Amino acid sequence: MNLLAKVRDVLQFGSGGPRLGRNYLSTEGLDALNKAGDGFVAMRGASPDTDDGFVTKRYLEVRAGAVVTGQINGGSVAAVVNGAIYICTTAGGVYVLKTLYRGESGAWVAYTPFDGQSIKVTTALSGGTNTYSADHVYLWDATTSAWLDQGSSADLTTHAGLTAAHGATGAVVGTTNSQSLGAKTLDNTCTVNIKDTSLTVQAAGEATSRAQLLVSGVTAGQTRILTVQDKDITVADEAKKLEVRTVAITFSNTGANNVGAVVPAGAKVLAVLVKVTELFNGTSPTLSVGKAGAVDELQATTDNDLTKTGMNPVWALLTYASATQLIATLSVTGSPSTGACEIAIIFARA
Repeated sequence: MNLLAKVRDVLQFGSGGPRLGRNYLSTEGLDALNKAGDGFVAMRGASPDTDDGFVTKRYLEVRAGAVVTGQINGGSVAAVVNGAIYICTTAGGVYVLKTLYRGESGAWVAYTPFDGQSIKVTTALSGGTNTYSADHVYLWDATTSAWLDQGSSADLTTHAGLTAAHGATGAVVGTTNSQSLGAKTLDNTCTVNIKDTSLTVQAAGEATSRAQLLVSGVTAGQTRILTVQDKDITVADEAKKLEVRTVAITFSNTGANNVGAVVPAGAKVLAVLVKVTELFNGTSPTLSVGKAGAVDELQATTDNDLTKTGMNPVWALLTYASATQLIATLSVTGSPSTGACEIAIIFARA
């Protein structure tokens, strides 16, 4: 090989010294080789200041998960350990609290932490303004200018291993975070308490068709139970259910007697039942059921017989447009001494 070719491929420093040669695996690569050309040698330089700069050992150690093995007290500085990284736990002199220091050529050189930087503290650091736990990982938060404890490295490793083993992906579910969860199933050992206004059921085919179960009407301190029948059912409108208004009267309750509470507007009376439980004596005992001004519109005096025990039912099918107080009017002359009956009015809400 001629001299020009050798210079083109290999540059050797001194007789038998290291060589800088072309990397034959890459047309543009370089190798730093020993004098025999069968091994690599170390190269030194400054820390990078551009995106294309080489990364030095010093630069790597203080940035990529720096391992902190001791602490610096600014008032009584520890002896320099070359290559070691300490953290300032008590400020003093030129030493700044929370700053990293690396031993270099017999001096502590400061490295200011940057946002998101991580460190691992190998031994408990106590007695200073700031303390750090052994084998814990810390992240620098530039907003608060603080090293945030992330827990022990063992905990993080265990968590990562379990997460990977379980095939979990995505963000970790926090106990106090506002998060949207999907594809989750709670097993039958879970106890769940949800505010009624926070629970909404959506229709499978239309997300805007929704329903909520409200329990605001339940008395404080009470738990009411809804028991489902062993059948397919459709929940009925509360307004459509049948209701009953009742009153029990005796021979002494002559005149108008309110039959329970007022029926609501739109109520449709279906039937009126008069059950005589004790015969009425006296002269011509009669009973009518209706409202003020129409006392017999639901049951006339001829629809029942108070002198005989038993049931006297009448179908009414009468709707009230406004809220109405229904009454049972008893009339007995002479000197009655016995008689009792029960009146029940069955109606449906509108």
